[in-house]
Amino acid sequence: MKRDKSKIIQIKGVELADVYYVTDCIYPAPAYNPELRLKWLYDLLSKAPNSLPRRKLVLEHSGAILNLYKYIFSNEKATTRRRLMDKNEIAKQIKKTFIKCKFEIPTRKTVIVVYPRFEKKKPVTGSVLVSNTLELFINTTKPWKRDLEDVVAHEYFHVAYQGNFRTKDFFNPVVAEVMIDEGMAAYFSEKVVGYKEKKYEQMSSSRAKKLLKEIQHILHFKNNKKMVTELNAGYGAYPENTLHILGYHLAKAFVDDMPDMSWEAIAQIRPRTLFRLSWMVLMGNDPPEKL
Repeated sequence: MKRDKSKIIQIKGVELADVYYVTDCIYPAPAYNPELRLKWLYDLLSKAPNSLPRRKLVLEHSGAILNLYKYIFSNEKATTRRRLMDKNEIAKQIKKTFIKCKFEIPTRKTVIVVYPRFEKKKPVTGSVLVSNTLELFINTTKPWKRDLEDVVAHEYFHVAYQGNFRTKDFFNPVVAEVMIDEGMAAYFSEKVVGYKEKKYEQMSSSRAKKLLKEIQHILHFKNNKKMVTELNAGYGAYPENTLHILGYHLAKAFVDDMPDMSWEAIAQIRPRTLFRLSWMVLMGNDPPEKL
């Protein structure tokens, strides 16, 4: 695996992000090997300025990060194709989106790691596993530019928001906190980039309210892989992406009800408080007592 830090995204002399590329990678090793990627992420952060807090988080939560890596790549199929990326074009798209996002929510300098992606269903996905470190996975054999804008804006919100409230148990929040974080990131991306994902149009507001009532007894549970999988994978009574879609409806209700509140101000509200406020706007009543 070749690692190449060739782009520093900046505007008017202010550095917004360092972009690292995994430019030459053959599946299944090493970039898609979770154990090796975890070690590589730690090594990368060891060389980055002011990285001690992030390195500590990697060490403290290595088990949770490893599980997320395995989950991210559970659907990746083995291939021997070599993938080379257009680093200049990718950096151009990231910069364009970062400037829009930075205008709405200032945040610290970000480390961005770009990996080639081989899975065909969606050309771009992303994740934020440690503070101010954003990972992007891009399949450049498919139309990817619009998806990259959407994913970068979505993950940017996570970077800014989670960076404000990062705690030692961040990797084990309650379901409600995960839901509002994902919902706000989705609606932030829609407002900044102007592209609405089809999955958020598949459920009406009345249906979202009905489902929220049905699952309100689990919203205070600690987030775990099984619960999130059931809410997002379309098992039983839950349509696919239920957790994200319900979060989107909550976020949209709150943001639209508070037109004078900036995104920067919204990102200063603690996740559980933000969920409670959004619930009251969308549902018209008090949130579950245990929240």
